[in-house]
Order: sequence, then structure tokens, then C-alpha cells
Amino acid sequence: MSRAPLFEGLTEVRGTLGADLRGQLTAPITGDAGLTREHAGAMAIALAELGALGETAGLGQLELVVAGAPTRQLVAAPRAGAFLMVAVDPAKPTSRVEKALRDGSPAPASGPASSAPPPLPVAPAQRDPWAALRLALARGQLAEAAACQRDLGQAPPGAGAEPLEPAERERALATLLDAVATAQAGDVVGCARKLQDLARPAQANLSLRWAAHHWTGRAALQGGSLDAARTHAKEALTLSRQLDGAAKAVSQWFAGELLSRSADASQGLRWLAEARAAFARLGEGWAVARTWLAEARIHAAGHDEASAAGAARRALEADATFEEPALFLARRALARGDLAAAELELPPQGSVAAGCARALLDVVRAGQVTQAEVTELVHQEELPPSAATLHALERLANAAPTFAQARAALGWALLRRGKYAEASVVLRVLLGQQLAPAVRASVEAALACATRALPAPEGVPVLARSAPATPAPAPTPRPGAVFSGQLSVFALPDLLEFLRAGKRTGLLTFSGAAGLGSLRFNAGRITGASSPAAPGLGQLLVQERKVTPLTLRAAASAQDDSDEALGARLVRDGAVPVAAVEDALRRGVELAVRELVGWKEGEFAFEETAPAPPARPGVELDPQGVLLNIFKELDESSRPAAARQP
Repeated sequence: MSRAPLFEGLTEVRGTLGADLRGQLTAPITGDAGLTREHAGAMAIALAELGALGETAGLGQLELVVAGAPTRQLVAAPRAGAFLMVAVDPAKPTSRVEKALRDGSPAPASGPASSAPPPLPVAPAQRDPWAALRLALARGQLAEAAACQRDLGQAPPGAGAEPLEPAERERALATLLDAVATAQAGDVVGCARKLQDLARPAQANLSLRWAAHHWTGRAALQGGSLDAARTHAKEALTLSRQLDGAAKAVSQWFAGELLSRSADASQGLRWLAEARAAFARLGEGWAVARTWLAEARIHAAGHDEASAAGAARRALEADATFEEPALFLARRALARGDLAAAELELPPQGSVAAGCARALLDVVRAGQVTQAEVTELVHQEELPPSAATLHALERLANAAPTFAQARAALGWALLRRGKYAEASVVLRVLLGQQLAPAVRASVEAALACATRALPAPEGVPVLARSAPATPAPAPTPRPGAVFSGQLSVFALPDLLEFLRAGKRTGLLTFSGAAGLGSLRFNAGRITGASSPAAPGLGQLLVQERKVTPLTLRAAASAQDDSDEALGARLVRDGAVPVAAVEDALRRGVELAVRELVGWKEGEFAFEETAPAPPARPGVELDPQGVLLNIFKELDESSRPAAARQP
């Protein structure tokens, strides 16, 4: 292990890093202690807060900080606008390291005397703190962004440095950091909601407004809301022209990604190239790498695998610490069935995402899923979540109930669409299965995020077996209100009666060992249903000879393949009468409910929504009538054939 001369002979030293008081590295990280830029940012915040506390208490200048835990000990010494942080073996005392940092020379130790220590790292020339904040936020480095706060009030006024009252500035930055952290956790809808006020023209500080538009646009893209993403990208690009080259390059990078999503790949590639050149001039290798990865994804979407692989490798060259390009290459190899190439591309150790990719490789090798299923999963995960993506992932999860990665992908997609209750049901049931450690960690993270985002169930009565046969009148429906439970406690007929009597409007979702199901309600009446084995509208119409497979394919849509949308298109085109579509929809509901009635184990959740006008074609079925028909059919099928004869 490389050791600075300052610590020669101190075997307890496991690693070092030097950084300025904003947490930006000023010297290479040494050793094998796993120190990172995030450690530098966190220590910078701690030094600033402890220094301010010491000054308030009249304790003088901060000399050393010692932090200990069972697995790591850290000692940091601030000096002349910078600090040196040392990782110490947790099994050994820190006293010799502390003395070396205080004295500027090593404590006595056996062995030859060391040479004179070099000076501690000196911070680079002071940068515009607002520019540093913008870059830190663009990177998603929250500790570094928080470390900028102390200097913002001293920056001279100008574009992007418009003065704010200290309390207002602190609140705005806290909101930004919270929103970015929310997006990084997976709740992109929550991120956009938190940034609404900061993105308004009334926000005088252009840096804060630019960052709000940038992250709101990013969140909208990750949530599949492309129109909203374009709106915020345009605003961010306009604001960036009043700021600096780095902000403009960040906005061009995002705009290039969006252009490629709107079938203008060539223009998107040009914008990415311009942004990449600007980042290269600024020495921002992290951003150069991300523009190359964005280009790789554009080429992959255009089925140019050679160019996609080349761009991904350029991303790795630009930033060797960036794991995502290697995961991109590994997943592309998995999608085409090249398991050996996928194995070579996967990093030997890495994040939860890397562990999930390795777990996917393992299930393919074990023959637990088909190559077609893996290819479909990789394809859907590379798309922004949409109604079509959710339908495709739900079909994949129902077709292969043991394909945990497909259910996990569905749970994450539901989370990113803001469907927190449905995501919670899918993820909670998935945790009951045997999962690879990385997959379990990913599912737990998504479930925690969805659970935090769920609205409080205010105004929703608690379901109980002892409830009266006729529930009390329901309170005024509040969109988003949620209740959930176990099917082993609350059977489906009880749930249907509760929702019918309360005239509830919303979506009731189910997750069990057989797959996923759902029932849609409007004022207590069933308007739609799905279950793993129930046929869709198109299949029912073909079975009844109401439409040909050729006509059905012509009416299909990649944007919305729901039964309601398909029925509307068939009626609009004159292919099927309204009555025939509604008969098929009614039969589809009955078949789905019949299957779901048989589920004795699993989870359910109900999410209330605003009432919608009746669809045409469409159905609104009384749950009691549906159940009565199902129970009659079940009774008939259970009787001997002779007994059924008149």
C-alpha cells in the first residue's frame, strides 16, 4: 500500500485523502480503506459545522477530528483552506496518527527515520460558489453541494448569484437537496412535486431556478413524462445561457438525450457532441463519460450494437470510476444471449445494480428463464416507464411468476410513475420469495421509497371482520387515499362489498404467487379487471368470432394497449359494434374476478382516484351481481353431470 512520507512507519494507516474545505479532492486517494469523494464531502461538512460551533463557544481553531466505528476510524486535520483525512485500522489506537498530524512529523517508531514530510494539500484558487453549487447538483453530489452553502452569501451579486435572505437561501437549498435525494432514491414524481415552487419565475436566483428545472426535467424523463421533460429542459437551457459554460453544457447534454427520445437521434447526437466538447474543455471527465453513455443508449435504441459498444467503452475511458457503462455492456450481452461476454463486462465487485445484473446472469445460466424473457426485460428496462411498459412488464411477470427480476422491474416502474400503492403490493410480495442479496436490497430500497411516498390513509375506515354488514356512509373520497392488507385476512368478496357500499372510486391491486391482478372501480361499480390467466379483450373478441386476428393487429397500439383503448379504436374504425365490445369487456371482468376469488394468499392495496366520466364503450358492473354469477357457475361446475340435467 502506498503511504505518504508523513506516515512512514505507521502501520495503522490504511489510507489517506486530501481535499479543500468544500470537499473537492486536491490529492489522490491512497490506500485500501475504501475512501471516496463522498467521504471528503461529508468530512468537509463536519469540519465546517464543528468549526462554527467551536468559534461560538470560544474554543479557538479546530485542530483535529477523530471519528470511530467498529469497522473504520478516521482522523482529519484542517490546514490553510484544506484538510487531510486518514483512515486508521480500527483495531489500533489513533494516537500516533494524531501526533503526526499535530507535529507535522511522524511519531517515533521502530525502523529507519523517515524523510521530512511534504506540506499538506493546499486548496486551489477560490471558485464562484454558485458555479460550484450548480456543478455539484448536476453531478448529484449532495455532500459537495451542501458544503458550498457557507460561501454563497459572500459571493458578489450577478447572474446566477442573485442575493437572497440567508433563511430563504437555506430553505431553498434544503429543498433542492431533499428533492435530488428523493429522485436518486427512485421517487421521481415526489422530486418534481418538491421543486414546483423553486422552478417558478418568482424565484429570483437563476442558479436555484436552473437546478430546479434541470432536476424536474430529469425526474419527468425517468417517470416517462416526455412532454413535461421537454418543457423543463427548454427552460433550463434558456436559463443556462445567462450562467456559465458548465451550466449550458449540462443543459445541452440533457436536451440531447431528450431529442433522441423524440425520434430525432441525429440532432440529439449533435447536441451531445457539443456538450461533450464543452465538458472536455472544462476538464469535467465525469460529464464526458455520461454524454458517451447517453450516445451508447441512442445507438442501442437504433439497433447499432457496434456503435453502442464503442460509445460505452469511451465512457469507461473518460471516467474509470463510472460503473454504469460496464453494466450497460453486460446487459446488452445478456439481451443477445452472449453469457460469456456478459460475464467479462460485469465488474467483479460493485453496487447493488451490479449485483442485480450478476443475479440475472445466474438465473439465465440456471435455465430458470428463457432467453426471450431476458431480452424482453432488458428492452423494457431501457425505456422510460409508460402505460405500455407497465403492461409489458406485468405480462412478463405473470408469464413467469418465479422471474423475480421482472417483478422487481415492474415495482420500480410503478414507483417511478408515482403508483406507490401498486408498487408496494408488488414489492412486498416479492420480498416473501427467495432472492439474491442484491435483488433483495434493490427491492427493499424501492419498497422503502414507495412506503414513504404513500399518503396517510386519512378518512379511510379500517377494514375489520367485526364490521357491520352495512358499512357506515363513506367520507368524501380523497384522491390518493390508500388502504392495504392480506387476502388471508380479508377475502375478495368482503373487499368488493366494502368498496360497493362505500361507492369508492379507484384501483384495487393484488399480488400473489400466481402473479398480479387488478380491479378498477367507479362509484363502487367495477369498470375493468385483469388477472394472470384471464384473456384480454382482443382474445375474447377473436374467440367469439367478432374480429379477425388481422384486424386486431391493425388496431394494436404501442402507446396504449389497454382493453379500453383497444375497444375504443375497434369501435371508431367500425370493426366491431359497441355492444360486442361491451359484452367482451363484461366477460373479461367476470373471468378475472373468478380467478381472483380463488386467491387465498397474497396482498392487496386500494388507491383512491378522482371519479371519471363513463367510458364508451365500457362497463360498470355491480360487484354483487358479478359475484352471484361466478358463484352460480362454480356451483354448477361442482355438481355431477346427471344432477345438472333438467
